[in-house]
Parts: sequence; C-alpha cells; structure tokens
Amino acid sequence: MQQWEKKLEEARRFFGIENYPGNLFEFFSDYKSVIDKYNLLLFKQDIDKLSGFIGYNNGYTIICVNYKRNIGHQNFTLAHELGHMFLHNGISKSDINPERPGFDTEELEANKFASELIYPQNLVNKDFQYIIENDLLDQENWDELADYINSLCEIYYTSFKFTFYKLTGNSFGTYSAKNKFYKKVHKVYRKT
Repeated sequence: MQQWEKKLEEARRFFGIENYPGNLFEFFSDYKSVIDKYNLLLFKQDIDKLSGFIGYNNGYTIICVNYKRNIGHQNFTLAHELGHMFLHNGISKSDINPERPGFDTEELEANKFASELIYPQNLVNKDFQYIIENDLLDQENWDELADYINSLCEIYYTSFKFTFYKLTGNSFGTYSAKNKFYKKVHKVYRKT
C-alpha cells in the first residue's frame, strides 16, 4: 500500500467517511464543529486563477476554495487540499487546477488522494461495468453515456471531465485517443 493510500484511510477514519463523502462542503457544513473538532478553517472566495490553497497558522489548517469554479471542481479541490493536509502537513500550497496532472510528486499524491476520496475505485468499477453491460461505448449510445456520466457527476459531486477520465481509466491505448473520445462524448453532453 502506498503512502497516499494509508493517509487516505487515516482521513476516512478521522472524518468518519464510510464510502464517499458526496458534496464535501455539505459534509463539513457545521463550520463551528469543523473548527472545534478538526482545527480546520474552510472557506470559499474568489481567488482569481487559483482553484484553492492550504496554509497553516497557530495550530489551524486553513483551506480556501475558489467558489467561481463548478461544484465538481470545488469538491475535487477541497479533497485535494485535504490530501495535502494528511500527506504534507505543514507545507502551504496553492493550486491553479488540481484536476490537471502535474509533475510535482506532492501534487500527484494529493490528486490520487482526492480522486479516491470522492470517487473510490470500487464504485468506478461498478459504474464502468454498467457502461459495458449497456453497451454505452457504442457510438449509437453516446447520448445515454453522456447522460449516465452526468448522473454520476450529480451523485459524486464531480466534474464531467473528471468522471469521464476516472471511468475510462486505462481503456485507451494513448492519452490522445482518450481525449479524442472525451471531446466527442462531451460534445453530446453539452447538447443535452
């Protein structure tokens, strides 16, 4: 088990997250208890091009998420910053787009942590099985595939792009082929 996986299990126990948290902001909606119980200050603010940041002051962890991003992006950003909290405690970070892969090891770890926290692989496998069983990868069924991915976004509070990429995993030979397919499905999704 990798370090980020151990820290993810620690975070799930710490926060009492059974499977997936859904909307993390609703999960942490009682701000006073979050502050008192976890020494964690959460807030949303327009922070220009940043998606979010994490900092530390006087024994408190401070996480800010840009409210101008869609809720799926915000949810991932919060999970990503929580990843930094558990994996890299004490190191302040700011993120322009945590949904995009970076080359910094700490950012990659926080992305893996966030991805698994908000949409665990066992649920991805189940959801992908539904796609296969219902032949949703067939071009004739792309409307249904787009609708299904959108319904998953509503369940897990994820962005369409994140959900698509997590679902398809290593199903394509190259990133280029995966991205080309994503653009086709996303085009169908945007029409609905």
